[in-house]
Amino acid sequence: ANRNGLLEAGEKLIAMKRTREAIDILTFNIKENSSFYVNYNLLAKAHLFAGNKRKAFKYYRISTAKFDDKKENEAFKELERLR
Repeated sequence: ANRNGLLEAGEKLIAMKRTREAIDILTFNIKENSSFYVNYNLLAKAHLFAGNKRKAFKYYRISTAKFDDKKENEAFKELERLR
């Protein structure tokens, strides 16, 4: 299963501007669910909110390798925006 509650917890923490905690949870989530591209997108988003464009770029790139559909995977658009 791709959804385990960690993704949702990370989303809520980002919304609450608790990015450090979100990054910790989402990093753990990737260790548990490394194949699901959305996990990388959300971790990248958390890094963006924390002001770390380099790490955001890194995780968006991993996401595009996991799921290379340019229309469905928002990471492609985000990478263009970050360049």
